Amino acid sequence: MNTKSILVCLDTGNSSYFDHNILSDIKKLSSYIVEVHIKDHSKKNSLGEYTTKYNSVNLGSGDVDFPSIFKELENSEYKGPFILQMARGKNHLKVVESALDYTKKFL
Repeated sequence: MNTKSILVCLDTGNSSYFDHNILSDIKKLSSYIVEVHIKDHSKKNSLGEYTTKYNSVNLGSGDVDFPSIFKELENSEYKGPFILQMARGKNHLKVVESALDYTKKFL
């Protein structure tokens, strides 16, 4: 890409769901990434069966390789914001606190 007027929001959950090589994406697009959307998903449903349906789960409980993603973002000197998206639940505050705690260990 040869423009600075089009920028990238890296979405961890969507990239993983569509089997993108997110680490390669970070390397190739690092100068265009201005926001990272932190979201997790599982390729299995609540019964443990593989599904093609997007299954949003609490951060750290799904298939997204956050340790590798945060390491590659650090290597690329990413300094932008991290936007958390949590799975819905009955106790929203607990879900938010858990997501913050999980994410902070990588920062």
